[in-house]
Amino acid sequence: MLSLFKTQTIVYIKVLLFDINLLHDLRDLRTVGIVGFHRRDLVDHILTLDHLAKACILSVKVRSVHMHYKELRGSGVGHLRARHGDDAALMGEGIDHAVVVEFTLDGLVRAHNRQIQIRSDVNISAFRGSCEVVEEAINYLNAKGEKLGMIKVRLYRPWSSAHFLAAIPATAKKIAVLDRTKEPGSQGEPLYQDVVMALAKAGKNDVTVIGGRYGLGSKDTTPASFFAVYEELAKEESKEEFTLGIVDDVTYLSLDEKVSPNTAAEGTIECKFWGLGGDGTVGANKNSIKIIGDHTDKYVQAYFQYDSKKTGGVTVSHLRFGDKPIKSPYYINKADFVACHNPSYITKGFKIVQDVKPGGVFLINCQWTLEELEHHLDAASKRYIAENNIQLYTINAIDLAIKVGMGKRTNTILQSAFFSLAKVMPQEEAIGYMKDAATKSYSKKGMDIVEMNHKAIDAGATAFKKIEVPADWANAVDAPKQSTLTGPAKLLKLVEGDTELLTALGLHFLYENDGISSVIVGTKKPANVAKNVELLKRDLPEGLLEKAKAAVSE
Repeated sequence: MLSLFKTQTIVYIKVLLFDINLLHDLRDLRTVGIVGFHRRDLVDHILTLDHLAKACILSVKVRSVHMHYKELRGSGVGHLRARHGDDAALMGEGIDHAVVVEFTLDGLVRAHNRQIQIRSDVNISAFRGSCEVVEEAINYLNAKGEKLGMIKVRLYRPWSSAHFLAAIPATAKKIAVLDRTKEPGSQGEPLYQDVVMALAKAGKNDVTVIGGRYGLGSKDTTPASFFAVYEELAKEESKEEFTLGIVDDVTYLSLDEKVSPNTAAEGTIECKFWGLGGDGTVGANKNSIKIIGDHTDKYVQAYFQYDSKKTGGVTVSHLRFGDKPIKSPYYINKADFVACHNPSYITKGFKIVQDVKPGGVFLINCQWTLEELEHHLDAASKRYIAENNIQLYTINAIDLAIKVGMGKRTNTILQSAFFSLAKVMPQEEAIGYMKDAATKSYSKKGMDIVEMNHKAIDAGATAFKKIEVPADWANAVDAPKQSTLTGPAKLLKLVEGDTELLTALGLHFLYENDGISSVIVGTKKPANVAKNVELLKRDLPEGLLEKAKAAVSE
């Protein structure tokens, strides 16, 4: 029996998870003896949405190894007996994969009336993962009179030069290609090389192409990065290769990123929550975004950052909601509402208040009086609060949680305070929805637990206090630090602000440049985020400090 699914090449449409290998034999329309279908009939049959799953199962079954299928999969014949046709089939020779994919997509459009394209005509060429950020940046710039564009690469390898060239405007003179990968030793990253080759073969030698890397190591990529790309393109002589998101002081290929304006959809409310892994902050924020999404007409989005330590580490929750679709797949840098759920972040000098937009709300969970708050806030934070009219609130959810029987779980109290301060919906409605969510989540643990959560919700709605910002905060100055560090200026600059890093980590890596880490790293850099922390202290290896200083001074 002739198999329609011979192994020539398999193209996957990732969006639909559908194997279209069978379409490679559409060049002739002979009838084949497979389940009684004519080839064109088979294609029309599988391109209906109802039979899509059945077609996938059928393709797997037909290509399976079975005693009744008189086929040999692989053989030990020598190269003299191997046929060129077999090699061509395995390599997909003579097949325009992009055309095959587009043919299939056209059929799927007929099946469910949804337009799907290999490319889109919207002069940055980038993979789909970053396109929404780029699009947000160019929409902002074009609204101010710029003439910028981008090409979204939705299908890659197979690469269609024809579709790519058709997408480039005739007026385009410079193109920046962004790859989210790094290939040391090559002439450029994969997408960059394909773009250069496509333009060269088409004789478009008057178009300047530069290539850059972005997002490596899960680095967050914001509109500021793409503003920097367009600024680089505007120069008479642009860098041929560059890196986004880092400050490269070795090869100096990074682009300077300036503070960018807020490019999110107009009316979008952005909130940021700093919590401790295991304290329930992330879970409470997931419930909050569900409540807003289910019971209002607003669009919602939530991202969550986790420290590598998970429980006991730093967590940051990023929430957005608004009346327009949200296309901002990056972390929030400036928020309308910021909450610090762990007071130790303030004492450790985390730059949290700087995340608040001018006129925004800053909520601190702490047990401090105003005098103690003044003592713990650093001068930079005080100046920022005073100069930007930040609405400062405190809440003692720590003692309140103990009072209602919740122990160290402050998340429900702080969630209730958020709804009261953010005013996303009427307070009574928000309290009702939070209680319903608590009942659903904790009813299996007993009604006592449910009642505790209800009390915490009621208490948190009014437990916060507004702090009147003293006028002298605008001129706050930190007391001079008493430092006992000595050594070369280069060394001190590298470890500024972290003496634990100096003694346990920094000098070790300066001395040992082979990537080997000492076991003292975990013991000498504790989290220091709880009220009572037992610190495990060990002495440094003998002579390490002196060796490191000598290495740096050489």
